[in-house]
Amino acid sequence: MASTKFVKRNLNRFRKVYPYLRREPRYELVSTTEALIEVAAVPFSQSSSEQYNFKEFFAGVPKVTATVVDSSGSETADTSVYISSLSASSVVLQTTGLFSGTVHLHIIYLGS
Repeated sequence: MASTKFVKRNLNRFRKVYPYLRREPRYELVSTTEALIEVAAVPFSQSSSEQYNFKEFFAGVPKVTATVVDSSGSETADTSVYISSLSASSVVLQTTGLFSGTVHLHIIYLGS
């Protein structure tokens, strides 16, 4: 299983210039390995299966997390979602029954 460590770096001090008045820090997160992250929302309309094609190019099969959100705005939906197939370019989601709402996806790929 791949892992990475993110380091917080101050961009104003990266050049090692020390002016008389110090500026407010601007931080960025720097990873020790390649990290690609994509977030998506897949709409379901009285269906039990949907396919989502990734917008990013992943060199391998990424890790995908799916969360169900009901269309009425409540955070609880009376269905479960699972991944029926996964490849480097797309994912097929299925629910336990007919569902109207949105499935939120977090797609994460950590290179080696």
